[in-house]
Amino acid sequence: MSSGFRAMHPSVALLYYAGLLLFATLLFHPLFLATELAGLILLLVLQGQGRQLLRGLPFFC
Repeated sequence: MSSGFRAMHPSVALLYYAGLLLFATLLFHPLFLATELAGLILLLVLQGQGRQLLRGLPFFC
């Protein structure tokens, strides 16, 4: 009885490792981090938490 990656089709393992490599590459990319930060700020403003964000900003500067 085979288990782990031996039980899968090779293309599934290839997709897994390709996704893992892509995630690890994008994790610290400056453009990815900037867009993630901008999206998070936009989401907070749209949810009405912009004032709380501005109130907590002096602690990080």
